[in-house]
Amino acid sequence: MFKNNFDLFQLFITKRIHVWDENIHFDVIVPTIRELYQDEAVNLIRNFLTCSKEQLAQFNPFQDEDEIDSYHVILTTIFDLAPYAEYREYAARFREGLQKILPGTEFNNTNHTITIAQNVKLNEDICNYVGYILKLSCGEKADAPVMLKTEEERKFYAAQKAAEDKIAAIRRQNNSGQTDSLLKSFLFIEYAFPSYSHDYLLDQTMAQIRWLQNYAAGSVSYKVNEKTFAAGNMKKGSKLDFFIK
Repeated sequence: MFKNNFDLFQLFITKRIHVWDENIHFDVIVPTIRELYQDEAVNLIRNFLTCSKEQLAQFNPFQDEDEIDSYHVILTTIFDLAPYAEYREYAARFREGLQKILPGTEFNNTNHTITIAQNVKLNEDICNYVGYILKLSCGEKADAPVMLKTEEERKFYAAQKAAEDKIAAIRRQNNSGQTDSLLKSFLFIEYAFPSYSHDYLLDQTMAQIRWLQNYAAGSVSYKVNEKTFAAGNMKKGSKLDFFIK
């Protein structure tokens, strides 16, 4: 079972997350909001590592039904589709995105393998776990992927995951105006904490923005109550509690 040092406070220092188990170690560079909006290669890989099997199945015409997962789609795109002129640029973006999210990534065109760290080759379990880390960095609630040993376990988990993905897709469809909502979050944070700028917030992850927004709400409420308290309009015996507890 993989472990990681993902920590919200650490994201304000570095976007590099370390992942390990008893045998391997590798790093994941989680993307900032700026990169998700401006870097097509990073956004492409992020989407592939976090989307459902149904969504993945739409992208690869050579994919076997039993191998519809992000790992096999990435392999097929980089090594099998790249020789075709119409897919060459697309495959190049896959390579670029992987190298940005998984630093040190190298491609072996002869053996069709991808190495992401010393003696660490990319596989399905690693892809699933990287997707999990990317979801956490975007402030999404996610469970660590389960390491499955038997085919029966895989089929049961796949069916359960498919149902969860359908629910998540419905929620995303109903969540319109995402860009407008993000801008409002930025303005709210900047109003509460004037030292933060748009430029600074764009270089943070979505998880950090959601955390700051929560405390920005507490800060604004505290300032309102502070003025009421100073004017002597608070109820007798009440006290002013600081918004950070």
